[in-house]
Amino acid sequence: MSSKIGGAVMRNRIRRLMREDFRMLRPRLKPGRYVFTARVAAAQTAHEALKREMYALLGRAELIDRDMAP
Repeated sequence: MSSKIGGAVMRNRIRRLMREDFRMLRPRLKPGRYVFTARVAAAQTAHEALKREMYALLGRAELIDRDMAP
Protein backbone atom coordinates (compact mmCIF):
# COMPACT_ATOMS: atom_id res chain seq x y z
CA MET A 1 0.00 0.00 0.00
CA SER A 2 1.34 3.40 -0.94
CA SER A 3 2.64 5.86 1.63
CA LYS A 4 0.33 8.40 -0.05
CA ILE A 5 -2.48 6.85 2.02
CA GLY A 6 -1.88 8.54 5.37
CA GLY A 7 0.60 7.34 7.95
CA ALA A 8 1.47 3.79 8.92
CA VAL A 9 -1.42 3.59 11.39
CA MET A 10 -3.96 4.55 8.72
CA ARG A 11 -2.48 2.17 6.12
CA ASN A 12 -2.53 -0.71 8.59
CA ARG A 13 -6.13 0.07 9.58
CA ILE A 14 -7.27 0.04 5.95
CA ARG A 15 -5.31 -3.16 5.33
CA ARG A 16 -6.93 -4.88 8.33
CA LEU A 17 -10.41 -3.79 7.28
CA MET A 18 -9.91 -4.98 3.70
CA ARG A 19 -8.54 -8.33 4.84
CA GLU A 20 -11.47 -8.90 7.18
CA ASP A 21 -14.00 -7.97 4.50
CA PHE A 22 -12.29 -10.31 2.06
CA ARG A 23 -12.19 -13.10 4.66
CA MET A 24 -15.96 -12.83 5.08
CA LEU A 25 -16.53 -12.97 1.30
CA ARG A 26 -13.96 -15.71 0.60
CA PRO A 27 -16.35 -18.71 0.89
CA ARG A 28 -18.56 -17.20 -1.83
CA LEU A 29 -15.74 -16.41 -4.27
CA LYS A 30 -14.58 -18.43 -7.21
CA PRO A 31 -11.14 -20.02 -6.78
CA GLY A 32 -8.20 -17.82 -7.64
CA ARG A 33 -5.86 -15.15 -6.39
CA TYR A 34 -7.17 -11.72 -5.55
CA VAL A 35 -5.25 -8.45 -5.31
CA PHE A 36 -6.80 -5.25 -4.01
CA THR A 37 -5.15 -1.83 -4.03
CA ALA A 38 -6.43 0.95 -1.83
CA ARG A 39 -6.54 4.41 -3.35
CA VAL A 40 -5.88 7.67 -1.53
CA ALA A 41 -9.62 8.25 -1.02
CA ALA A 42 -9.82 5.06 1.09
CA ALA A 43 -8.37 6.99 4.04
CA GLN A 44 -11.45 9.27 4.15
CA THR A 45 -14.06 6.65 3.23
CA ALA A 46 -16.29 4.90 5.76
CA HIS A 47 -15.75 1.19 6.31
CA GLU A 48 -19.23 0.24 5.10
CA ALA A 49 -18.62 2.10 1.83
CA LEU A 50 -15.32 0.26 1.32
CA LYS A 51 -17.07 -3.05 1.99
CA ARG A 52 -19.86 -2.27 -0.49
CA GLU A 53 -17.32 -1.24 -3.11
CA MET A 54 -15.32 -4.46 -2.70
CA TYR A 55 -18.50 -6.52 -3.08
CA ALA A 56 -19.59 -4.48 -6.11
CA LEU A 57 -16.19 -4.86 -7.81
CA LEU A 58 -16.19 -8.63 -7.29
CA GLY A 59 -19.77 -8.80 -8.56
CA ARG A 60 -18.98 -6.84 -11.72
CA ALA A 61 -16.02 -9.12 -12.37
CA GLU A 62 -18.40 -12.09 -11.94
CA LEU A 63 -16.19 -13.62 -9.26
CA ILE A 64 -18.93 -14.15 -6.68
CA ASP A 65 -20.52 -17.56 -6.86
CA ARG A 66 -24.23 -16.75 -7.02
CA ASP A 67 -25.22 -20.35 -6.25
CA MET A 68 -24.03 -20.07 -2.66
CA ALA A 69 -26.26 -18.54 0.00
CA PRO A 70 -25.16 -15.16 1.43
